[in-house]
Amino acid sequence: MAVTRQASALIVDHTFGLTTFPLPTPFMGLHTRTPGPTGIVTGEPSSGGYARVALSGKMGTTTLSTGRATNTGAIIFPRPTGAWAGGLPLRYWALHSASSGGFVSLYGELDEERIVLANEFPPNFPPGTFNVDALFDGLSDLTKQTAKLWLDHFLGVGAMTIPSSVSLGLTDADPTSSGSVADELNGSNYTRQAVTAAMDAADTTSGVGSNDTAITFLAPTGDWNVAAYILIDNTSPGAVLMRKMRHKELLLQNGDAALSIGERQLALRAS
Repeated sequence: MAVTRQASALIVDHTFGLTTFPLPTPFMGLHTRTPGPTGIVTGEPSSGGYARVALSGKMGTTTLSTGRATNTGAIIFPRPTGAWAGGLPLRYWALHSASSGGFVSLYGELDEERIVLANEFPPNFPPGTFNVDALFDGLSDLTKQTAKLWLDHFLGVGAMTIPSSVSLGLTDADPTSSGSVADELNGSNYTRQAVTAAMDAADTTSGVGSNDTAITFLAPTGDWNVAAYILIDNTSPGAVLMRKMRHKELLLQNGDAALSIGERQLALRAS
């Protein structure tokens, strides 16, 4: 599974508390060509009785340990009255925000291509045969928990609550997809910094969100260790949302100048 850049921008803005992305009503479509990261709808049938299928009530919630969501209800497309896509193989699926038009949020390759001709049995996915996998572990800046919440959100099975307060912290080791804070810096005068007001709306062309204002920590009055990674935390209820390696490790010691993350130096994406 992959996330389009527009969907990545929606995820970043909502995760940082900038704008709310309401729980969608998702529709599954079939395509001869992948929508790709730009989400361009190409190769979707437009005749022969084809229609996207609403996924409401058909998908289960994402399993945190595997990051996988599986259909719990049958996904059945309409019976074809003519050849779909001119009889070309349908190789890809996409998650659309509407029954027609809208935008593509997620997409992937079908386990088996389908050629659909007139009056044949329609494409269908019995329970347990359509899987969607969340993005984490090197493919995304999201932690596993955040990736699960967002996949549930896009599938319409559980709303991702917009965080009430988001802060930025520093660690000397990778928080990993589990969102560990075991290696967060803890020297004298260290404290996480509020980050929402410093963030600009994510770019829908790239899917990247970045800061348009510098984010400055307090000056160390004790040794903090090495700042190697950044973590983004939901202050309430308290969970790491995203993490990212710093471009350069920095040893922070007593008497050093305050660390400042300059404009556009914090860049995060969901895919």
